[in-house]
Amino acid sequence: AKEPGWLEADTVAHCGGDMSGSFLWTLTATDIYSGWTEVRSSWNRGQHSVCTAFEGIEQCLPFAILGVDTDNGGEFLNYHLHRHFTGRERPVVMTRSRPYHKNDQAHVEQKNSTHVRQLLGYERIGHDLLVKPVFELLEAWSVWRNCFTTTFKQISKSRVGSKTVRLHEKVPLTPCERLIRYCYEVGDEETVESLRAWRARHDPFELKAWIEKRLSMIWKLDAALTGIRGLVTDAYGTPLEATVKLTGLAAQESEALTDPAAGDYHRLLGPGTYALHFTAAGFEPGDSTAIPVAAGDATRRDVVLLHNLESPPLFADNFEVGAPARWSATVAF
Repeated sequence: AKEPGWLEADTVAHCGGDMSGSFLWTLTATDIYSGWTEVRSSWNRGQHSVCTAFEGIEQCLPFAILGVDTDNGGEFLNYHLHRHFTGRERPVVMTRSRPYHKNDQAHVEQKNSTHVRQLLGYERIGHDLLVKPVFELLEAWSVWRNCFTTTFKQISKSRVGSKTVRLHEKVPLTPCERLIRYCYEVGDEETVESLRAWRARHDPFELKAWIEKRLSMIWKLDAALTGIRGLVTDAYGTPLEATVKLTGLAAQESEALTDPAAGDYHRLLGPGTYALHFTAAGFEPGDSTAIPVAAGDATRRDVVLLHNLESPPLFADNFEVGAPARWSATVAF
């Protein structure tokens, strides 16, 4: 890219190695020319939440978006995001990489490591209460990275015999300084002054101290969010909209609904022993008893509910009158 505005974008899953249920994702967008990178949090990676994260990123960019290159994930290839970028006076060019070719997005893949994993690691962030504090953390982290972290930009790559020769800038620059020099060369004095003033408003030591304090607070809050979580599905693994009734030695009776899209539930509880009763329309009820909850931990209980023969079958044409019973209530531990 010979001008700023051409972005690569990707998402990072904070699932802790378990892709089931709901958890936090990070959207990374990096400018190929300057290396300017913005990261924002998103609860799951549905088209609406990813589009909202893109809006937050676009508001903080000091240049207009000319094009966005993504992978082939459903969070990017949907009509909602397509309308967001193309339904404007100057449409944004949308391109996508080849399937199973990560090097097509080498710039953003590198930033996934330096801007996301180095900060948040590989632990699971499975509490929606952490979305806002992580969003604010990533916003400050992006400012610190763009203003005060220098990088060597590769300026050329050539093949000499069997070797690949790469040439980089002689002097490392921050993404902000690289943009300032570009704007100065094209005669955009207004943007040069605004970028310099914006950078001068931030103290690198105070900003880094705030980031470390917020990161420590997030991990302490994550550890304090104890309770029970899990999935409610049918025998085929389809998520169910179920009612979860909480009882037990350490709790008063209360009810909650699962997320109908993901079938997951999460209850914030103190240490103790609990029992859960699951019900869903058209399904036999299920129970899970003697569930221990320890301080600083989230106990997982996945439940499978099987169809109730007394309710109308989902596909009536596929059943014969007098057919033997095929379902009974089962709870999976």
